[in-house]
Amino acid sequence: MTIIEKLILIKKQGGLTQSSLAIRLQVSFPTINSWLLGKSLPRKKHIELIESLYDDFFGLEIINQESLDIIKNKVLSFYDPNWVDNILKSKEILDQLLLKITYHSNSIEGSTLTEADTEAILFQKKVIANRTLIEQLEAVNHQKAFDYSLKIIRNKGLKIKDVLEIHKLLMSGIIDSAGEFRNHPVRILGSYVPTANYLSIEKKLSDLITFINQPENDKIEHIAKSHAIFEQIHPFSDGNGRVGRLLMLLMTLKYGLPPVLVFQEQKKAYYKYLQEAQLKGDYNFLTYFVANSILRVINSIDFKL
Repeated sequence: MTIIEKLILIKKQGGLTQSSLAIRLQVSFPTINSWLLGKSLPRKKHIELIESLYDDFFGLEIINQESLDIIKNKVLSFYDPNWVDNILKSKEILDQLLLKITYHSNSIEGSTLTEADTEAILFQKKVIANRTLIEQLEAVNHQKAFDYSLKIIRNKGLKIKDVLEIHKLLMSGIIDSAGEFRNHPVRILGSYVPTANYLSIEKKLSDLITFINQPENDKIEHIAKSHAIFEQIHPFSDGNGRVGRLLMLLMTLKYGLPPVLVFQEQKKAYYKYLQEAQLKGDYNFLTYFVANSILRVINSIDFKL
C-alpha cells in the first residue's frame, strides 16, 4: 500500500476534511491537496506522521516490550488518587469528558450524531430535527449511565447490580430487556470470537467482577484484560460495547489514572486488538491501545494539570 493510499484511508476512517487532515499532519491545505491529487509526495517527516496516524487508526502489526513499557510508564506518571474529585469539581472538565465519551462511544456503535449534535442534546436539551429519536435517546441515556459510573467509583468493589444498572440506564426505552442479561445465543457482528452461553453469563460475569476487584500490579493490562473478557462474555442483547467502555473508565479512575476514552476513528484498531486478546490471549496490543487512548484523552481535554 502506498503512502497516499494510506492517507486516503486515514481521511475516510477519521471522517476528516482536507483542512483538518492538514492540521493533523502540520502542513497547509494546498500541500494536502497536492498529495491527494498525486502532484507531489510527502517528505520523510510527513511520511512518518502519516504512518503513525495510520497505525493509530488501523492498528499496529507488531509491538515490542520496550515500546509497551514506555507508554505504560508515561500513563502511570499521571497517577493521582484524586482524579475523580478533580473531574467532579470542575463543571468544564466534567462536561468535556461527558461530551467526548458520549459522542465517541455511541459513534462506534453506529450513531450518526455529530459531536456538535451531541453537545446540543446534552447541554442545551435540544431535539435535532434530522437525527433519529433513538440516537438522541442514546445520548441522553449515556449521560445518565456516565453519571452513575462516576458515583460508584468510591464503592468498595464493583457488583453485578452495578453492571445491570449501567445497562438499564443506557438502554432504557431502546430495548425491552434493559438491565437484564440476554436469554439467547448471540454473535458479535463481524467477529469470530465465541460469546458465552447465555446460561453461564451470571457465573462468568461474577468471576470477572471478582477479578476486577482484585488490584493488579500491572494496572493497565488489568484494565485491558478485564475489558476483553467482558466483551467476550457479551452479557446483554445490545449495549455491551458501551457498558464495557464505561467499566473501563470506572477502572482507570479507581486506579488513580486519567480517564480512558476510545475515539471513534480508532474503531478498526480497537476491534482488531480486542480480537487479538480474545482469540489468542495476547493482551499486549490491547494494553498498548488502552494506554495510548488515555494519553489521547490527556491531550484532548484540558485537565489543568
